[in-house]
Amino acid sequence: MTSLHVALSIAGTDPTGGAGIMADLKSFQARSVYGMAVVTSVVAQNTKGVQLIRHLDQEILEEQLKSVFQDIVPDAIKTGMLAQVETIELVASYLAKQKCPYVLDPVMVATSGDRLIEEDAIKALKTKLLPLATIITPNLPEAEVLVGRTLKSENDIMNAGRWIRKELGVKNVVIKGGHLAKAASDYLFLEDGEISVISAARISTNHTHG
Repeated sequence: MTSLHVALSIAGTDPTGGAGIMADLKSFQARSVYGMAVVTSVVAQNTKGVQLIRHLDQEILEEQLKSVFQDIVPDAIKTGMLAQVETIELVASYLAKQKCPYVLDPVMVATSGDRLIEEDAIKALKTKLLPLATIITPNLPEAEVLVGRTLKSENDIMNAGRWIRKELGVKNVVIKGGHLAKAASDYLFLEDGEISVISAARISTNHTHG
């Protein structure tokens, strides 16, 4: 009998289920993966935007992490909203001890445009978490924060992906290009130097939450 793989999401909540740990758990389930979750922030959000955020204190965050790693060690880990320096440092201290694949979604800017991370936490994310990640998955506004400049074209994205890998020490990068005006493409930059562009027809819809 084949045992289930186990994945852990460390992220914020979404009462409408379109983003955060709710979306992660549904994605895990769809791939027959047993999902676990550590909540970092309670977020009031919906398809219209982010209304209110309350970050959990470090004590309850660490107790959640202990509950997981002292009992059911995950086969893979994904992080989302880590909005404060203290949260990033605490999570990094646990992830540094793990050898499983780690997907880092550098949640900084919501689809609605709302800023989701404190300014001083960006540096901590770059120095503490990015080097630990197997792959990072920024959307276009988040990639702009990482490189410190506006990305308007495919050439800009290509240069940004190479720069993130080289200068920030990231193994693999996916830049999600859905925010570009015309293209609907994701850009994959691999550790071995290979670059792939995954494109599909853009769907004209306002239902882009999550």
